[in-house]
Amino acid sequence: MDSTRKSMLKNIGLLILSIFFSLLLGEGITRILSPQELMIVNRREIWRPDSLTGWRHVENAHTMVHNSDRRGLFITDKNGFRVGSKNDNRNSDVTVLMIGDSFLASIGFAYEETIPGVLEQLLETRQELDFRIISDGVNGWCPRQYYLETKRLLEDDNFDLAIIFIYVANDFMNRIDTSSIKPRLAGTTRKLGFPRRFNKKQIKKCLIGPVNDWFESWSHLFVLLKKRSEFILSRVGMTGYYFPEVFLKESEQSSIWENTAEMCLLIAERYRAADIPVIFVMLPAIYQVDDKIFNKYLKGFDISEEAVDLQQPNRLFAESLTKRSLKLVDPLEYMRQKKSEGMRMYGFVDRHFDLDGHRVVADYLVPFIEDELAPVLENRLVDKFKPIRK
Repeated sequence: MDSTRKSMLKNIGLLILSIFFSLLLGEGITRILSPQELMIVNRREIWRPDSLTGWRHVENAHTMVHNSDRRGLFITDKNGFRVGSKNDNRNSDVTVLMIGDSFLASIGFAYEETIPGVLEQLLETRQELDFRIISDGVNGWCPRQYYLETKRLLEDDNFDLAIIFIYVANDFMNRIDTSSIKPRLAGTTRKLGFPRRFNKKQIKKCLIGPVNDWFESWSHLFVLLKKRSEFILSRVGMTGYYFPEVFLKESEQSSIWENTAEMCLLIAERYRAADIPVIFVMLPAIYQVDDKIFNKYLKGFDISEEAVDLQQPNRLFAESLTKRSLKLVDPLEYMRQKKSEGMRMYGFVDRHFDLDGHRVVADYLVPFIEDELAPVLENRLVDKFKPIRK
């Protein structure tokens, strides 16, 4: 009996070791052949706690960041704004401020590949002026932080134009809130604990959630496998992917449209008081642009097509901003057209823009920026090229 038990324990031990080394080998192969963008990135050289906005970019950062199969150089200046590798702090003729979330931050890309970097190049080529685009986008920020950051920036700096990016899937607000946010480090994981009650909610909160977060912040293999099975996991609530309620027709009467528009008005009023024009830009979600992804989401989350209106947030938010005399730029139809021409514009692993996505949005914004800045551009050109008096 003892020999049988020893043999069984030995076999179990060998099985555990085999599984462990197989997973370790799989992790190594994934990191080499198909590195993933980790879903939770907790890096103190990128973010720091902040007493006003909760968290922000570290000042004077200089580090490499993985993004799927890419590595991007992440550099910030003394203010924590993203800058290019050749930033020379030269004086500019025109300064444009951009505030947004992870779509603007794009920490896996070099600054020159992001919307602000591409716009700098396009505008300087077209206008014969030196442009400085201040890239103040931080992962996880929302309109509340856009407002708080606006307060901070207008205390010391002046800009020719402000552009605020609103991501359609998660930037709409249930309530208006302008209070400061408790400092914390972005990308932190949930802590493992003992469930107070053994029900699904408590087990997920205290056990499954923390274990999931640990793997998402470390394992490329786990992220890859989770990505491949995201729509199966979505049915049991074990995935970070979700289908936003803003697209459900039942949300049409929600207060989120008016609340978010009112928050935008508070932001705009601060710029207007400083005599700075402001534009709001709505960034579309991947399933608004890609019909195949849209159908996969509906199937994965078991939602009927009749219950969804992908144009709803764009339409209702535009109406709410128009009532407040605020300008909204919406590149959705332009991006759908580019998708029909064969452009992907979103990443394979995550749902943020790829190189084409940044380029397409920047191309679309150019005429709106030029139109808004027309008087400024004319005056700066005259000043720059006026004859020097003897």
